[in-house]
Amino acid sequence: MALSVRPSRSKARTRAGDYERAARAAADSEREGALWACSDRNAEHDDPELLLLAAEHRAKLLGAILRLAPQPRELLCRVYGINYTAQSVRSVAELWGAPKSRLDRMLARALDDLRLMLVERES
Repeated sequence: MALSVRPSRSKARTRAGDYERAARAAADSEREGALWACSDRNAEHDDPELLLLAAEHRAKLLGAILRLAPQPRELLCRVYGINYTAQSVRSVAELWGAPKSRLDRMLARALDDLRLMLVERES
């Protein structure tokens, strides 16, 4: 996912707001990458410090995932392959007999909730 930061069109808006949005987008991208990393069982790192940091991030992320409601948690785990084989939203929708659009919205809300939980925990 490429991050595009453009200058503000309105002179009244500050560049600080742009930087905040860019930083938030970068953090969101990092968290999504952490979700995929949780599902990557074959990642090999030689650096013990990197292994420790990855384990800490995984623990924080999994703790936040466990605080989600059961259905969004299962959807998130199925899509990102956490304790399941990674599946598409479409295949989960077929399995559950639910419309894909409903699961897309549920996944978006679950990611938003997860993001809020992780930001609250950091501050």
